[in-house]
Amino acid sequence: MERNEETDGRRGGAPRLALALLALLGVAAGCAPPQAGELSGPFGPGSGGPPLSGATAPVAFARSDGVVYGEAAFDPAYFQPLPAATPDQPATLAAPAAGIVLAYSRIAGRPDTPCRYQAALLARDQHFTIAASGERSNDRGLSFYQVNLQAGGVFRRLYCVRIAGELGVAIVAQADAPEKLEYVQVLFVLNSVRPR
Repeated sequence: MERNEETDGRRGGAPRLALALLALLGVAAGCAPPQAGELSGPFGPGSGGPPLSGATAPVAFARSDGVVYGEAAFDPAYFQPLPAATPDQPATLAAPAAGIVLAYSRIAGRPDTPCRYQAALLARDQHFTIAASGERSNDRGLSFYQVNLQAGGVFRRLYCVRIAGELGVAIVAQADAPEKLEYVQVLFVLNSVRPR
């Protein structure tokens, strides 16, 4: 059987060309994918900011049919709940005096996928720099995927976690200084996430 070099070259070259194009698209978009393993370990209790008041208010995470699969808590003396934008976005919490905002969204599937995707979009479309990423855990033993981003004086962290079955939640935390995202009040919210 005679070997056709032109056909063989195309066959072997197509996967290489596809990989090269994907790499080029990633560079052109300015969004290197988050690198795994840069962040690890438990969140801990946090440090700085006002202490907890002792009062808590709940946030429920529900399926589209209204069945609640998870919940979290926050200190109502510090965070103010804002109206839900959609059923998939059950709550947004704001601490206006501190310039901190936390927004929850329902997710499904692997918890790292929505965080990686959102980080890539923020890097491409809003010129955020991806600073670090990795697996973290809260006090309830839930495994989160975290991505830290920055654009100028805006610091954003994405936290994605599977809570029950395929369902989970993504929490976007934003502040004007990175140390504010380590405040006791913020870490309390992350550590309170649990299945119902």
